[in-house]
Amino acid sequence: MMTYEQQLQALAKPPSPNVICKKQGMSYLEGYYVRLLANRIFGPTSVHITDITHTLNQETQSGRLEVEYTCTTTVKIMFANGEHRLLMASGGGRGYGAEGHQQAKMEAETHAFKRAMSNLGP
Repeated sequence: MMTYEQQLQALAKPPSPNVICKKQGMSYLEGYYVRLLANRIFGPTSVHITDITHTLNQETQSGRLEVEYTCTTTVKIMFANGEHRLLMASGGGRGYGAEGHQQAKMEAETHAFKRAMSNLGP
C-alpha cells in the first residue's frame, strides 16, 4: 500500500499518453482505467461508491425508443493517513432500443464517477 505522500505524488502525475482516448476532438480517460487507477493508489477497500441516484427521461422519436438517465453519485476515498474525502458529481447517459435502459444507466454512472474523481487532488 502507498504512503500518503506516495498517493499525492501518484495523483499529481499526468496519465500516460497511451491511455488517453480521443473522440470528436475531445480527450478523455475510460471509466475502467479511472477505477483501476483509484484502486491502485488507494487500495480496493478504500474507494467506495455510494448514493447512486438515477433519473429517467424517456421518449420515442421516429418509432425508436430513446432513454436518457442522469446519475448523481458520491465517492468516498480514504487516504493512507486516515483522511477521508467525499466527492459528489453527476453524469448523463443515453441509450436506444431494447438495451437502452442498461446502456444509459451504465454510461451515466461512469460519467458521474469520472467527474467525481476529477475533483480529487492534492
